[in-house]
Amino acid sequence: MTKELDHILRCRDCGTTYLNIPKDVNSDTPIHCSRCGEYMGRWFEIETEFANQGGQSGVFKMDHGQITEIEEN
Repeated sequence: MTKELDHILRCRDCGTTYLNIPKDVNSDTPIHCSRCGEYMGRWFEIETEFANQGGQSGVFKMDHGQITEIEEN
């Protein structure tokens, strides 16, 4: 079953789920879409939304800023 990300985890402008996350990120760091540069929110908002949409329970993973669904076997 495919799961869909919504809200601030998917860029409102281009639809990507690839975030530009600086190495020195903190909770107040502004996060932008890596494809088009659109502002997506503060890091604490992104982290909270990621957890709310299943990121902490094995539904999605974030690797170098790219959010992808974890494949079920």
